[in-house]
Amino acid sequence: MRMLVTSVALGVAMQSGCVSTPNLSGSLGAPSFSAMQSMCDASLVDYGADAQSVYSTFYDAYVAQRRGALSKDRYCAFQASIAERYGA
Repeated sequence: MRMLVTSVALGVAMQSGCVSTPNLSGSLGAPSFSAMQSMCDASLVDYGADAQSVYSTFYDAYVAQRRGALSKDRYCAFQASIAERYGA
């Protein structure tokens, strides 16, 4: 029983680490916002007050790209479309 409780507690702790989005400067295993923008050879965009929300969106796409669910070309096209809409 103690082993089960420990396993459940460990599982919850691990999941809670996966749910949050890192801050704009990145963290262990998560690139910074500027590093993610630089991956696509595009100019850096200043998203102002929306930067954390945009980073969260880019980070989700980054994770999908790293896991093979999204090609780098599609990831970069996604980033470009967000930058284009933001600038409009």
